[in-house]
Amino acid sequence: LSAMEREAQRPLQSGETLSPEQAAYFNAVLDYVCQCRPLLNQGQYQLPEPPHLADFDVDLQEYKQQVEAEIAQEAAAAGMTVEEYAANGYEPAAQPEAAQTTDTPQPESSVPEKVDTPEPPGPVLTELEKKAVEIAKGYEKLPLQERIDVIARTFGCTTGKIETSPCRGKWRGTSDISIRFDNGASLAIGNYRTPKAKTVKVQSECVNAVLVRYNPEIVQATKEAAVAALLRKEVKDNAIAAQKGLKPYTFLNVELHDGADGKGGYMGWYYVTLAVDGKICTHLETGLAHDIASGKVSDTPTRENYFTAGALKEDQVDYVMNNVGFSSTSDLYSLPLHDDVRERAERTLAKRNAAEQEQDTFSIYQIKRGDETRDLRFEPYDRLQAAGLTVDPANYDLIYTATLAPGTSLEDIFTRFNTDHPTDFTGHSLSVSDVVVLRHGDRQEAHFCDDVGFREVPEFLRENPLRTAELSTEQNENMIDGVLNNAPSPGEVAAKEEAGEPVAGQPPQADAPEQSEAPEQTAVHYYTINEGAARRAKVANSFDDYRPGSATAEYRRMVDKAVEIAQRQKKRVDPEFHDKIDQLLDTYARLLAQNMNKGYEIAARVPSVMIAGPANFPVKKKQKQNAADDKNMREWQEIQGLLDKIRSTGMGGISADDPNAIEKLQAKLEKLEATQEMMKAVNAYYRKHKTLEGCPHLSQKSIEAFQSGMAGGGVRSPFLPWQLSNNNATIRQVRSRIEQLTRQRENVFVGWE
Repeated sequence: LSAMEREAQRPLQSGETLSPEQAAYFNAVLDYVCQCRPLLNQGQYQLPEPPHLADFDVDLQEYKQQVEAEIAQEAAAAGMTVEEYAANGYEPAAQPEAAQTTDTPQPESSVPEKVDTPEPPGPVLTELEKKAVEIAKGYEKLPLQERIDVIARTFGCTTGKIETSPCRGKWRGTSDISIRFDNGASLAIGNYRTPKAKTVKVQSECVNAVLVRYNPEIVQATKEAAVAALLRKEVKDNAIAAQKGLKPYTFLNVELHDGADGKGGYMGWYYVTLAVDGKICTHLETGLAHDIASGKVSDTPTRENYFTAGALKEDQVDYVMNNVGFSSTSDLYSLPLHDDVRERAERTLAKRNAAEQEQDTFSIYQIKRGDETRDLRFEPYDRLQAAGLTVDPANYDLIYTATLAPGTSLEDIFTRFNTDHPTDFTGHSLSVSDVVVLRHGDRQEAHFCDDVGFREVPEFLRENPLRTAELSTEQNENMIDGVLNNAPSPGEVAAKEEAGEPVAGQPPQADAPEQSEAPEQTAVHYYTINEGAARRAKVANSFDDYRPGSATAEYRRMVDKAVEIAQRQKKRVDPEFHDKIDQLLDTYARLLAQNMNKGYEIAARVPSVMIAGPANFPVKKKQKQNAADDKNMREWQEIQGLLDKIRSTGMGGISADDPNAIEKLQAKLEKLEATQEMMKAVNAYYRKHKTLEGCPHLSQKSIEAFQSGMAGGGVRSPFLPWQLSNNNATIRQVRSRIEQLTRQRENVFVGWE
């Protein structure tokens, strides 16, 4: 009693702000203490019940009075006392069947006997809903707790318990019934008048009703039933997206929201995972969730006209579903992506990508835009050959790729891409100089669209054949210009022959010493890989044992591949670029080691959900880990870009800061001028002799190529006017650049005098 007195006096004397209910409660406690002390002094230990704070809650007291009044009203309507009504489970007593009497004969009525009107038919169940009812019947004989556990396992939990909570406002007098799972999530299963909501009978009926929708068997069947329609829906949605200039999506999986992320309002909703531009996201929509649950998913859009989903802006939208624009980057119409959901989505995406690679496909390549490829565009194959050119993939852009239907021919492809372009095709109509690559499994065929039909061009699938040929014949790297056998000037030929040097296109002198073209073997420094971090990352993400040294071996394999690229590039370029290639190679090896070590450290921070299990999984830490891993992956991609730098070193144009820039430009100018004179001489020879036979300026192979290209008629000279004009324009540009660099060199600042 003294303790109760102190607890009541403290808030009353401290000046705290108390509600009227709290003040009344504490004063009642003090009165209770004063009342009980004399009783104790008299030896009476059976004290009255102490006051409770709930007794002073006005709303709760009104709620109790309302419930008591409703119970009394229901009992009176059933002709029972409140006690009898409660003892009967708050149900009316069963009425005895009325005894039929035959004492008084009933007069015959002229009114025809009333025929029972059949009840209106209920909703027609889909095949999936019928299956759900049959599956749920198999659980009805289980004890109530076991049925609750079945529902819990559906949501990734182990067990659960029934809870009731009274409603307020217009729902006063009723209580919500829910199942509280062991992960803290709560699933609403019904609402009844408060007395009935607490009975086992009503709770059992609610559990049985929920079992129709949520048990492992029906959830799995529901997901499987929706997949086929969603795949067909993907095709139609992506076609609409192409018309709107939006991205296509890849459907991955159907998922059931388990409520573990705190968004309990969507617990039990079905949603889907998608990949948009390679990024995995979730898509949650009321209509789609209902259609999946009932087995009514349709591949035909139900929205007649396209519009942007509510609360989204046009610039946020990047994909289309059901003729509605959605955003893969917005939190609207989506749910948090859990690790187990992400892992399933990644596996499905990998399978779909692999399946697409196994399909037969065709790809359309077209000449790149720009002045440097103008001479190649729309040129037939014979004309290219006559000019010493080849069908080089470096001059082409990939425009379109699609599945190759069985029986589709090259002519079918040509007709379709001239008369009925697909909506997502962005190139020009298929025409001369375009290349179509057919892929049948691992085998590929490249076909050049010629002026008449197609011609197979296997060189298109080889690695840069023209550049390889030029590197073996041209005088220096600055003459890698797409024209084979650039003839040296007569002065260069004479000077080289007098000096005993080999001339391009001519065999070396018999007494010339054999020279090795291969540069010295590229030396490489292998940086240290943190084997301990690699082992910890393996343990945190896999059930397999870590193989000692495997991380270092993987690192060295990647560096060795870079060494091969560097060695191959050194063979192609002037030795002055070798040091730069070595520097890029060392930078690649160093940054790659740092990136891999960082990746192992990130992977070991949080174990996979498959290792740790879903219970108490650190979701926020996993999200931070994923963000760090994404950043590290972007750095890895930048590091791989160093390989492209190695491949391009020494292959570009002449840089203005090159100390030998003017000399190199002079050599290029002489070669261009020699080519111009050669083209004029060939044309003059043709005008005079009406044939190229015996032309001293061309090899026999070139003569045959020219004659083949001119056989169709309509060509008045081997080299056309635009070829001479283009080459002459290039000569003027090189001369102008030489003059500019010469002036810069003469006016260079050398310091104070």
